[in-house]
Amino acid sequence: FVVTPAALDILPALAWHFDEPFADASAIPTFYVAQMSSQHVTVVLTGDGGDESFGGYRRYALMDVLQRFRVPKLACPGLRHLGSSLAKVSNTTSRRHAVGRLIEILGESTPRRYGRMMSYFTTQQKLNLYSEALREQLAAVDSYELIDQIFTQSRAQSDLGRVMDVDVNTYLPGDLLTKVDITTMACSLEARAPFLDHHLMEWAASLPPQLKVKAGTTKYLLKEAMRPWLPLDLITRRKQGFGVPLADWLRTDLRDLSRDVLTDSTARSRGFFRPDAVLSLLRQHENGADHSTRIWALVQFELWHRTFVDAPSREPTPVPAYRAQEHEAL
Repeated sequence: FVVTPAALDILPALAWHFDEPFADASAIPTFYVAQMSSQHVTVVLTGDGGDESFGGYRRYALMDVLQRFRVPKLACPGLRHLGSSLAKVSNTTSRRHAVGRLIEILGESTPRRYGRMMSYFTTQQKLNLYSEALREQLAAVDSYELIDQIFTQSRAQSDLGRVMDVDVNTYLPGDLLTKVDITTMACSLEARAPFLDHHLMEWAASLPPQLKVKAGTTKYLLKEAMRPWLPLDLITRRKQGFGVPLADWLRTDLRDLSRDVLTDSTARSRGFFRPDAVLSLLRQHENGADHSTRIWALVQFELWHRTFVDAPSREPTPVPAYRAQEHEAL
């Protein structure tokens, strides 16, 4: 089944099912896989938890490299300033921006480095976006404190292990499991995740980090264990996410939708965000910068607000049933 921008007719229904602002765009293909599967079975197995327990994300390999750079505390503010200056270009896909962001991250502590990798917005980007009233209300809120706390409390023996503990306690339950649970239940489908067996997770947590990320290879031990059963090209291929080409869609088919949702009188009247800052974000993206995740987060927040605050009694929009003839590729 090829997911196209037309498939986003389901957005109002998804906003209703999630009950909260949910900005992971992979919820869209996940919903369609669940809808397809529900035509044939009532229970499915998922691989959720495998990456968090066995070191499957590319960012783990990057953190493994970055933890070797111990920057003196006195040098950190200078690195952050230098990196921020380099990264301030409109084209966020440029090499200069990437180098600047890396230098800026090097100026952070280990948990803050990871928090930056996992964030759609930096603290400064959020403050620039907020209206004056909202900025005053949230000025004392530090979104990274949760990551700092879990990282510090982790009993793992390495920074890489502590970072994986952060994911087990935040990203896994707050994003991945929420996404799969809600999209499958919306299609009357049961999903089970064998990798989340607590005995398996406890055993995996006891393994040394070099068995999870080894010389840049992620999920090393699990891949080695699967060699007798899975094709080699499957084991060695580059990890594929389950996202959609959001950046391109927001410049083409979804350009008008994002502008209408974020700049109309309803959105502006809320007083949460500065209209000029939102418009600047949209224009920069149209001109080549990649603000897709930030724009998508704002769109989902607005759709949630319209569904549960503006019209809390509204029933969900019916979702078109999956049609077998649309099943082209998976």
